[in-house]
Order: sequence, then structure tokens, then C-alpha cells
Amino acid sequence: MSSDNPADGVKRKAVSPYGKATFMTLDETRRFLAAIDRSPVQGQRDYAIMRIFLTTGVRVDAVANLRMGDIQRQGERVFMH
Repeated sequence: MSSDNPADGVKRKAVSPYGKATFMTLDETRRFLAAIDRSPVQGQRDYAIMRIFLTTGVRVDAVANLRMGDIQRQGERVFMH
């Protein structure tokens, strides 16, 4: 029986889903965040963005499209909508 899919039987090189990605230890993460100068508004913004990336794993476009109304606090927890 022949297939209608022209890609059937085509071999491709295996790809690592993580490429050359590495992880940061908790100590490295704390030092990284501590190195951000939070005295200017831009530093506060950068710190918040890095915290979002490090704690949620969301994609760059999700963070780039965030607005203040998308973030809500419930007690000690913060949620993104």
C-alpha cells in the first residue's frame, strides 16, 4: 500500500530539544538576580522580567506581551493571565 505523504521514509538528523542549554544552580540564580541594579526604574523592570523567566519558564513572547493588568496578586502568590 502506498502512502500519500511525500515525507514518509525521509530520514532527518536527530535534534536535541534543548540545544546547548544549561541550567543555573540556586546560588547562581541568586547571584544573577542580585547583580541587577534595582535603584533605577529600568533595573526594577529588568529584575521583574528575569524573575518571571526564572520562576515560570514562559516564552519570550509571553513576557514581551505582558501588561500590568495581566499580573494579579493573591496573598503571597502572583498570577499572570
